[in-house]
Amino acid sequence: MFKILIGCFFSVVILSISGCTQTNLQTVPKAYLTYELKIPLSVYSYPGSLETKQLLNILHSGEKVAMFCLVKADPLGISINGFTLSGVKIFELSFNRQGLKAKSFIPLNQAPAPEQILLDCILGLYPEETLKSALSDEVELFSKEHVRLVKYHGKTVRSFSYDDEDHLSYVECPEFDYSIKIKSIK
Repeated sequence: MFKILIGCFFSVVILSISGCTQTNLQTVPKAYLTYELKIPLSVYSYPGSLETKQLLNILHSGEKVAMFCLVKADPLGISINGFTLSGVKIFELSFNRQGLKAKSFIPLNQAPAPEQILLDCILGLYPEETLKSALSDEVELFSKEHVRLVKYHGKTVRSFSYDDEDHLSYVECPEFDYSIKIKSIK
């Protein structure tokens, strides 16, 4: 009897999660760099190959959330998968020449839009030369030692910090009131 109850419980959980799946496709996605500036995401091609597993500790408007992320990027595009700490998939994003495809598996009320997640990954992980050619003249990019700043009209709108091995370790966005501590997992 106990095995039947456990089996029914897991079936309900799996059906409820799969019932929450939502897919979204944008051919030319745009993301908010600031409240007033929405920029097109035109860079998807990463020169070379990148694969990183990360533990994210997110602080947004006083609320803390932790999750795992798997990021893969290459000349064909970028993919980002988010998981709960227990391993349940939360979302998956892929961005290539066809556009941005986002799929969420669990509805999250406070989750940022897929294009916002993608913007931070691209600004923080892609080489400076690749980014500068894609950003408008009003957006400035500065990299020095273990810090990268993105400025709009002289005001810092994103700040990225890197550890001694050049892994992204911290993201701060004061305008949208969030910060992310990142620990690379090998």
